[in-house]
Amino acid sequence: MTSFEKICNDAGFGDLRVKNRKGDIPLKRQAVWCKMYMDGVRYADIGRQSGRTHATVLHGVRRFTDLVSIGDAKAIDIWQKIEKI
Repeated sequence: MTSFEKICNDAGFGDLRVKNRKGDIPLKRQAVWCKMYMDGVRYADIGRQSGRTHATVLHGVRRFTDLVSIGDAKAIDIWQKIEKI
């Protein structure tokens, strides 16, 4: 089990490797990427584990941190779930 899968399962998000962009799935995926990056995992390694490119991961981490910094309620709620792990 990869660290990406472990974080997804521990947070109760399920499988986020799917190519689905509906609902909260992308936001949850970006939150997991952000957590992994903060834990010292490189963008390329995160991308490999989640089935995406390093550029997609980089964009997702930046987008998620921007949402948290402006106080987006959904992003903050998802981040709190991940912090409890």
